[in-house]
Order: sequence, then structure tokens, then C-alpha cells
Amino acid sequence: MAHAENPRPDETPGASRKPMTDAAHTARTRSSRCPDIVSLSMASGVSAFTGEPFVNLMVNFADGSRKTAGQLTPQQTREHALALLEAAEAAVHDAAMARWMRSQGATQEVAGSAVAAIRAYREDQESEGDPDARS
Repeated sequence: MAHAENPRPDETPGASRKPMTDAAHTARTRSSRCPDIVSLSMASGVSAFTGEPFVNLMVNFADGSRKTAGQLTPQQTREHALALLEAAEAAVHDAAMARWMRSQGATQEVAGSAVAAIRAYREDQESEGDPDARS
């Protein structure tokens, strides 16, 4: 779903899909131009002009600042919520697979390649409409 359309924070669009090591990911994340996100906030609303419902999405940053990211329809909000849950489950699965492979003696590169292959399979299945491939 959504994670297939947008590059992960540790991937560059169009680049080879070599997984980053944990240290490289941490270093890149910390040096990123994006401030640390602490949480997302949502607030319901009703348009004064059309009477249509909407959801305001706000991003809360570690420095205490807050930015309104935009408005979504209730349906878009539900779709994004589902995509977040799916991405969270996929991340846990990927980490478990990599940890298990490392415990079996695989190098970080081999474990990373296996996780990348699983991600590619998951994305292929999602693009073909297989709902069981999401996590």
C-alpha cells in the first residue's frame, strides 16, 4: 500500500536497493535534514463552507514545534491508518527475520539481502492486489 509508493527513509529513490547497516541508518537518520518527529496528532473537523467532514493532520517535533501537515478526508485517514499498521507489522517482521538470520551465522549483508528480497516480494504481491502479502 503506501509504503510501496514512497521510499523508506533509508532508501534513495532510483538507487540500488542495498540495505543499510544499523549504524549507517542511525547516522543517516541523525544527520538528516528532517527534524525528529515525536508524534502525529489528528483532529476532526467540518467544513464551514461545504459541511463535509475532514481530519487535520499535525506533526509534533522533538523541539516542541508543531506543523499542520494538511487535511484528509475520513476515507483517506482510514487508508493511511491501515498503511501505518501494515508498515509497522512489516518492519517488525523484517527485523525478526534479520535477527534470526544473524543468530544463525549470516552476515549483516546476507541478512540485509534476504530482507530486501522479502520486501521486494511483498511489494510485488501488493501491486498484484494480494491482500495476504501486506505483512
